[in-house]
Amino acid sequence: MATLNLTQVAVMLPFYHEVMAYYREPQRVYHDVTHIHTLLRVGTEVCAEMRLESDARLMVQLATAILFHDAYYDPYAQKGYPESASASLAVATLRRYQAKGLLRVARDFDLPATINSIQATAFYTDKDKQAAIMNEVEDEQSRLIGLLMLDLDLHSLQYEPSHDVSKGIDRKLCKEYENYSSRPMDGSYSAKRAEFILRMHLRAEHPTGFFHLPYKGAHKFFDSHETRDVLQAQVSDVVHTPNNGIKATVFVGGSYIPVTIKL
Repeated sequence: MATLNLTQVAVMLPFYHEVMAYYREPQRVYHDVTHIHTLLRVGTEVCAEMRLESDARLMVQLATAILFHDAYYDPYAQKGYPESASASLAVATLRRYQAKGLLRVARDFDLPATINSIQATAFYTDKDKQAAIMNEVEDEQSRLIGLLMLDLDLHSLQYEPSHDVSKGIDRKLCKEYENYSSRPMDGSYSAKRAEFILRMHLRAEHPTGFFHLPYKGAHKFFDSHETRDVLQAQVSDVVHTPNNGIKATVFVGGSYIPVTIKL
C-alpha cells in the first residue's frame, strides 16, 4: 500500500480550506497556519517511523484532529472552553459534510477518538487526565493516534533552546495574548505562562516520561530527557510547601517570575 503524506491527506479533506481559515485570523501569532503545517509535517515523519503511514483511516483521523484542535482559540476563555468549542465545531462541520455526501465519517475515521483527542488538549499539565480521556476510546489503533496527536502538539517544547525561549514560543504567545485583549497587558500573560511551564516541568518528572507514546528516543522530535532538560532550564528554586503546594521561580519572556501552585 502506498505511503501517505499527512499534509496531502489533510489538503484532500473536503473541509480543509474552511477549517484553515480559522488559523488565518489576524490576531493569531503561534496558533496559526504554520503551527498546523508543522504538526502535519512532523506527524508524517512519526507515522512513517511507527509504520502507520499506509493506513488511510488512521491518517485521516490524525489529520482531522490536527486541523480542528485549535480551530477555536481564545487565551482568555475559561479553561476547557476553547477545546470543547473546537470539538463541537469539528462535529458540526463533519456532520455537515457527511450530509452533503462528501464524507462518510464511520468509514473514513473514528469520530469519537478524534473528538476525545481534541478535548484532551485542555489538560496538557495533567498527563493522567489526558490518558483517561483517550482510554474511553475502544479501538486500540484509534486511541494510539489520539495520543500521538497530543504528543505532536507538545513537540515544540522539546527543540526550543532554553536560552531562546523568550525569543521563540513565549514571544509569539505573548503577542498573541496581547492581540486577543482589549486592554493593555498587565503581566497576566507572564504569570499564566509561568504556571504552565512549572506544571509542565512537573509532568516531565512523570514515571512514564513526558510523552504518551514510547518513542524510545528514536525520533528526533520526541525525547523525554531532552524535553525535561529544556523545562528544567526554565525552572529553579523549587520548594514543596505545606498543603500540597509548590513554589518556584520560572524564566518567562526574559524575566524571572515567582510562582506558587497547588497540586
